[in-house]
Formats: sequence, structure tokens, C-alpha cells
Amino acid sequence: MTDSNDTTNVDRRTALKRLLGISVAVAAAPALLFGNQAQADDKCHGSTPKKALNYQDKPSGKHMCSNCMHFCPGPSAKAMGTCKVVKGPISPHGWCAAWAAKS
Repeated sequence: MTDSNDTTNVDRRTALKRLLGISVAVAAAPALLFGNQAQADDKCHGSTPKKALNYQDKPSGKHMCSNCMHFCPGPSAKAMGTCKVVKGPISPHGWCAAWAAKS
């Protein structure tokens, strides 16, 4: 015969495990449902201020954002894009200290 407290503890443990599982599922749901789009958006929105990387709206010789590996182009070749490193809108003809050739 089992003690009534043992049954209560098992039920409580089971309930806590289920609650934890539900909490994890709820927290993970947006990432599972929208993860690819959220990751794609995050990849092209840098967090470093332009000033910190000496960003300028003109190229530095042949080096410009449109031929940088960090640049995410806008809807057209002349439209402003974004950057994986620099925060804010980025000119395809701009340049900054984070410039790196596309591979």
C-alpha cells in the first residue's frame, strides 16, 4: 500500500514536468514558426553605429558596400540596403571600416 503523500508527490512532479514542457513549447513556438524569417531579418540588420566604423555614403576607391560580403541589397541596385554589421540604411555606394570583399 502506498502513502497518500507519495501519490500527491508523483502527481505534483508530473504536473510540474508537464508545466515545464508546456512553458518550453510556448517559448519556442515563435522561433519554430517564424525562425527562418526572423533569422534572415536579423542577419541583415547590424548593430554597430555608422560613426564607430567611419561609414560614408561614397566609396573608398573600388571598395564599396555593393561589393562587400556584409551588404544586403535593397529592392533595386540603386536602392538603400542594409548591412550585417552596420546599423541603419546603407548606400550600395557607401563604405566603412568593416568592408570585406565578397568571396
